Amino acid sequence: EELVIEYILPYSAKVTILLFNGFGEKTNVFYEGLSNEGFNQHKFDIKHINSGMYFYRIEYEGICKTYQVYIK
Repeated sequence: EELVIEYILPYSAKVTILLFNGFGEKTNVFYEGLSNEGFNQHKFDIKHINSGMYFYRIEYEGICKTYQVYIK
């Protein structure tokens, strides 16, 4: 099973995608690197992650966006 995260950047930037459990504890760093301007997509293997409610956060250039996701 995999989690697909898609996002759009207004310009190329260093991006970090983090996963947090329902208690707000960081559990994984999914991606850390340069992403291009425009549409970006990353696929992550989540077979080793327990089911439950999680949050993933996309950070770039001081901007943070957080989204909720349920992993089965």
